[in-house]
Amino acid sequence: MRLFPRSIKGKLLGLLLVFGLIPFIVVNLFTVRTNKHEIESEILERLLLFVDSKTQEILSYFTLLENRTRDFTTDGIILEQTERLQAGPVPEISQKLSQYLNEQKKPVDPGLLQILILNPDGRVVAATNPKSVGSNHSKKDYFLHGRRGVFLRESSATEISDFQKGFLVTSPLQGLSTERLLGVLVNVFDAAQVGTYLSGRLGRDEEGRYLLGKEELQGLEVYLVNQNGSMLVHPQSFFEWPFSNSPDTRVDTFPVRQCFDQGQPVGGRRYLNYAGREVVGVSVCFPERKWVAISEMPTETAFAPLMIIYVRFAFEIALLFLVILLGALILSRRITEPLQAALATVRRVQAGDLNARIEYTSQDEVGQFADAFNRIAQQLKKLFSSLERKVREKTQKLN
Repeated sequence: MRLFPRSIKGKLLGLLLVFGLIPFIVVNLFTVRTNKHEIESEILERLLLFVDSKTQEILSYFTLLENRTRDFTTDGIILEQTERLQAGPVPEISQKLSQYLNEQKKPVDPGLLQILILNPDGRVVAATNPKSVGSNHSKKDYFLHGRRGVFLRESSATEISDFQKGFLVTSPLQGLSTERLLGVLVNVFDAAQVGTYLSGRLGRDEEGRYLLGKEELQGLEVYLVNQNGSMLVHPQSFFEWPFSNSPDTRVDTFPVRQCFDQGQPVGGRRYLNYAGREVVGVSVCFPERKWVAISEMPTETAFAPLMIIYVRFAFEIALLFLVILLGALILSRRITEPLQAALATVRRVQAGDLNARIEYTSQDEVGQFADAFNRIAQQLKKLFSSLERKVREKTQKLN
């Protein structure tokens, strides 16, 4: 079995492909690998910047909510009316305090869903929602934590406000004249309002200029997930909280498990997100709040520049192959055509045509071969002519 072609044309084509195409492929594979590493590093770096920027904004906003709740507990009217309710429920005082909360405190923040005043026993004595007055919250964790200090956690869709996902922020109410506990103030903030507040601000300055790159990352999502797998904040204005009315649905993706099971953030990994879509993402863990912040984007979007490089690489290889093939055909034709013509002349001479000559005027090796062969043919013709003459003379003498 022959490993190499027999013809000069085939050998020439093989040599050109080996010494022309293979080095090009090797060099470009190294270039593609380097570009791939650079693109992946850039994507992960930008994702880390995004998640860090966004979580800092979210945590700053939560700090703002905690400070706002703490400010409410220093309101003189709230403290005075709550202290008057210590002796026992007085409907007129409770109604007056509820009216004050509705008219003076709730309008302060458009994201404020409800305000509740709980007495030291955990019973609601005033609220922006009259239906909440008289309900007992003594067993609730936010009441127990709120007795000792400011406390924040997410609320379920039906825990306080009907079918609205929110955040509970509680703070103790201290007496004006003494430091005895008068009760606990509970603010319920709309989670969707947090998302609206954060929507579109990621990576931009106050004038809306994009700070983290020349182009925005399409399909980027940054959101929080608690230890129960519930999505807390998804700062996209079009997002409709698909988990609010489905308590059995959990976000159980790789970054969530890695954070809550292993206590480790994800520095860059491909995985399936909550929608079953392949993404590349990073995460930041917040063990003190039992949250994980995730920044992710679809792999086809993240690595679109890499796909362009792959397509361009394939196109360049195909183009180079065609150029080498065309060049080999042209070159081999210029080499083999004179050789084929010379071979035809040699066969004519072999058949007895001593007048046949190779017509080739070039001074290259083929030209030198043609010139040498023509001289040999001329000498053969003279030799055969001399032999024929001697044969005729000998024949005449014999006759």
